[in-house]
Order: sequence, then structure tokens, then C-alpha cells
Amino acid sequence: MTPSQIYFNRNSGPWNWNVHFELTNWSALWRNHISLFSKICLSFLVVAQRTTGPFRMWTNVQFNERENVVRHSTKMLKWGLTVYRSEKNFLLLEDGCSLRLEGVEYFWPLSFLAVPFKPKTGAVSPSSTTANYKMPMAGTECECQTFLDKPAGYIEIKAPGLRGRFCLTLESQETLKQRLGQS
Repeated sequence: MTPSQIYFNRNSGPWNWNVHFELTNWSALWRNHISLFSKICLSFLVVAQRTTGPFRMWTNVQFNERENVVRHSTKMLKWGLTVYRSEKNFLLLEDGCSLRLEGVEYFWPLSFLAVPFKPKTGAVSPSSTTANYKMPMAGTECECQTFLDKPAGYIEIKAPGLRGRFCLTLESQETLKQRLGQS
């Protein structure tokens, strides 16, 4: 199997995450060339977290070794309410590491409105333990890095004025530990 196949095979299935957002530069966020709605949505994530605590996130990765498409679903939740959702496809490219990301995202309060995003690019490391790719988030483009080579796996995202860190819950850490053969 190629590095990208190994990566997605190991990371297939449902995962639960604790989410933390941090505003790094308010003016950079508001100077970003995204819609006013997107700026408000991203600001909402930071303010809601500060006032009521962190968000939870659920992801589901569907990998089939015979296909070159990985289906990836995401839901970000607060008080049981889905505030962000996305449906993405990772296209595994022929070189065995490169990816192309396509899909749609939904953001509360317009959760019924699918917003497609332009294709993004990325790659899985040759070691198959990390991935770097561009990812949409409420209209902005984030740099996304995954670190799933240790049971305390996490994902970091960075966008103009904003950054986030998604850490596996203890239950999901146990799953990753088993898959890494560290039982």
C-alpha cells in the first residue's frame, strides 16, 4: 500500500475530538478576503468557546483500499447543536502521497445551505504518520497539519487571524494506540 493508503486505512472509522480555537489577530481575521458572514461565523466560534467552553468534534473516515477516494465527514457540536458540518472527499493521487480535497461545508445558522469549496491540495508524509493539506473552514482557507503518529493525536489549523487545535478524546486515543500497535 502507498503512504496515503496506509494513513487513511489506519485512520478509518469514527473519531471524537476536543476542539480549541484561538484568535491570534482580530484585525487579520477581519482583513481576510472572505464574506462578512464567514467573518461573523469564525468570530462566533472564538467568542462561544470563551464564554461556554470548548467545542466537540466528530469525524468519520471511510477508506476502501480498492478506491482512490476517501470520504470524510465532520460535525462540530456545541450543546448537541451542530454548528459546523462538512462532507469531503480526499482523492488519492498516483504518486502515493499527494491528495486533492473536494466537498461542501455547512455552517449554523444556515445549516441547510451547502457551500461548495474550490479543490484544495495536500500530501501524506512518506512515513504515513502525518498529513498536510489546505482545508476550508467557514469560507476561509486553513493550513491543516495532522499528527497521528502517537496515541495523543491532534490536528492543527491556521488561518489569517485564527488557529485551532483538535485533540483526540481519551477513547479515541485508545483506538489510535491499538492501531499503532502500542497496546
